[in-house]
Amino acid sequence: MSDPEGRRGFVGLADGQVTALDLNTGAVIWGRTGLGQPLAANLSRLLTLYDAGDEIILRLADAQTGQDVVRVSGLGLPSWAREVIGQPDAAEFYANNEGNGFRVLWSMRRPYRGGAPPGPTIADARPATLKGSILLDPTSGKVLDRGHGTAPAGQPEAAASADPNVYAQEQIGDRIYRLKVAPPGAEHRAEITVEASSAASGNVEWETRVGAVPDSGPAPLPTR
Repeated sequence: MSDPEGRRGFVGLADGQVTALDLNTGAVIWGRTGLGQPLAANLSRLLTLYDAGDEIILRLADAQTGQDVVRVSGLGLPSWAREVIGQPDAAEFYANNEGNGFRVLWSMRRPYRGGAPPGPTIADARPATLKGSILLDPTSGKVLDRGHGTAPAGQPEAAASADPNVYAQEQIGDRIYRLKVAPPGAEHRAEITVEASSAASGNVEWETRVGAVPDSGPAPLPTR
């Protein structure tokens, strides 16, 4: 993901590692582990989704340094939310810049994972899909309003790449940015890089390593 000005990009891996990049030069600005999944950013703040152990919270970090600013709890999520975070068919979070704030939306359900179709008693006891949203002040972390019944808008689909090593790509301004996953090496870890190329000529302008994941581990989260 990037800030609205296209100055900084934030790449999140599935273990909560976040790397901030200067999108003009490809230079690494900062990197942190355990920060969470990037959701939205502006010139001064980065918003992430984080599993705090006993509940799901939002974290605001300084976009220039990666240092913590404030944690936001009490989102109103169900007690079973931690069971389904990370399951694309059960939980979806999305955020965008709305005015001077961040609008965070979610939709989640608790799917039955048994070996056979549930009977009427089990099916009736499971809650329907829950949806909601909040508008967050990125400076203070104050919740400005709460909404219900609004589904996440979802991220726009980017054009697919013919390169099998490209996990995701998106055009920002006059460049195309690609999140690339190299084949695992001798240590069974796949290198993750971000590549920037000219949208007009296709020439690669820079490529920066942002991390690595185990071969057997989850895929990296896409940039935006």
